[in-house]
Amino acid sequence: GYEKFPLFPKPKQKDEIGHLISSYNRMITRLDDMVNKVHRSEIRQKEAAFMALQAQIKPHFLYNTLESIRMLAEIEGNEKISELAYSFGQLLRYTIPQNRKETRLDLEIENVEHYIRIHQIRAGKRLRFEKYIFTDPKQWTCPPLILQPLVENCIVHGLSASSEPLLIKLAVKHVDDYLYIKVADDGPGIPPEKMEQIRAKLRNQTRMDRLQSSGKGGIGIVNVNERIRSYYGEGSEISVFRQGGQGTAVLMKLRVGGGMNDASVAADR
Repeated sequence: GYEKFPLFPKPKQKDEIGHLISSYNRMITRLDDMVNKVHRSEIRQKEAAFMALQAQIKPHFLYNTLESIRMLAEIEGNEKISELAYSFGQLLRYTIPQNRKETRLDLEIENVEHYIRIHQIRAGKRLRFEKYIFTDPKQWTCPPLILQPLVENCIVHGLSASSEPLLIKLAVKHVDDYLYIKVADDGPGIPPEKMEQIRAKLRNQTRMDRLQSSGKGGIGIVNVNERIRSYYGEGSEISVFRQGGQGTAVLMKLRVGGGMNDASVAADR
């Protein structure tokens, strides 16, 4: 804080001296208000600079700490901790940047593999992952973090809700003007009522707050659906369905045209 300028007591007389004191007090009050505004502005600027410095320090500190943990684990011969630290570090490197509008599909797939690997270390042999890529993912661009929410739903509904093993499959295929990305699992599946709520929201027929109040699941899929529609345009959509009477499948249909995306702009992590 700072000390305010002193004021004279309010004058009782209304002569020239009283008028002079009143004018002085008004001037001092305005001056004090101006100084107070400048002081608050300086504090906000310092806070903003400090927050910017924090934003720069935190990620590097986290990366370096995780790398130290990984190296120590390797020295001690603890392969699981080393792998966990590495996958978590890679996940953070991919997730933390906030100003990225797009990425390459191969990097998106690599990120979701790190995410799954972290859960595999926790779940052991109960969680398996298979991928079937029938196109070169380096040639395609996409919004960041469109796969992780879908895989997270598989784990929430298929692994966390059951003691049975879970298999998650990722398939990518380019046919004509569309890129198809399918994330499927063989778990117990999303309950029918929840499934219909998600489908209704994907058709823009359900308010988001209703979906939120009904429990876990669905929000991530809806968010991804909105982002791919915005990125790829008309004709792009997500569909959710049960397959073979067991498990849940999410299919992204992305309108990319007959040619490849220009993936060069998304080459940097």
